Amino acid sequence: MSLVFIIFKLIPYQELIGHLKKTNLYILGLAFSIFFFTHLLGVLRWKVVLKTLDLNIKFKELFFLFFSSLFLNLIFPSLIAQDVFRGGLLSYKQPNSLKKITASLIIDRFSGFLALTLIVLISFSLGGNLVRSRVIVFSVLILTILMFFSFLFIGSKQVFRVFLIFLGKAERLKGRLTEFHNCLYIFRKKSFSFLKILSISLVIQSLVVAVFYIVGLSFGLRINFLFYFILIPIVMTVANLPLTSAGLGTREFTMVYLFSKIGVEKSLALGISLMNFFFIVILGLLGGVLYVAFYSRRLQSYKQNSRD
Repeated sequence: MSLVFIIFKLIPYQELIGHLKKTNLYILGLAFSIFFFTHLLGVLRWKVVLKTLDLNIKFKELFFLFFSSLFLNLIFPSLIAQDVFRGGLLSYKQPNSLKKITASLIIDRFSGFLALTLIVLISFSLGGNLVRSRVIVFSVLILTILMFFSFLFIGSKQVFRVFLIFLGKAERLKGRLTEFHNCLYIFRKKSFSFLKILSISLVIQSLVVAVFYIVGLSFGLRINFLFYFILIPIVMTVANLPLTSAGLGTREFTMVYLFSKIGVEKSLALGISLMNFFFIVILGLLGGVLYVAFYSRRLQSYKQNSRD
């Protein structure tokens, strides 16, 4: 919240209000519809990940779990609470599959991060000449390095064994971590399934970037769409760090800073970012309603049946 306070101190709120009043509501409606659709694709991706791990869960069940967990993003830092919630409730119904469920969450997030990095690399190769800021070039480099080492850690048993050396003589812990890593390593053996998961992630992340672009259009911002495909993956990566609830503050600060490097007015960049946060709030509240009105009752019914 302190970051938001600082941003509003630096950017006159009158300018922001002026931009908000001029927004095209029909275009914003289109942007929100696409934003909602990306979350449906997120449920589909998780289902494919679980199926690869031999866990066949109905789409309807995962839909309630996924959307109910969105509410926690409004309370706790970033995506951690959301994953703990949906993973915890699913493992409650699948008590012998905790390692596989945890692995599914990691692969789910990793595929999203990999897709973001691929998007920014492809976009940068196509429109890197448009970007002259060293900060942006450095950010792209950092994303690439993080993606490379993450890929090595998950997909290489040799690299994982090097990691185990640092645990010393904790053999029991090593054994458990090895079993868990084997769940992750399955996705290297089932490369076709992982490519399918990655393809869904590429669609999701491309649509997320498109949402920012369409929101920008609703604000009257007309710039090369490649700027969005280079900068938004960086913005989203920073926003997903477990620092603030729903990335509020970190996303806005990064958005304003990076887009100002390409000549976009700060109040305009802030308005686009806050509109994205507003979309997150709407889905989070919807998730809370779904949990209270429907899914909590399903859980109570499941508990009752288990006792009987």
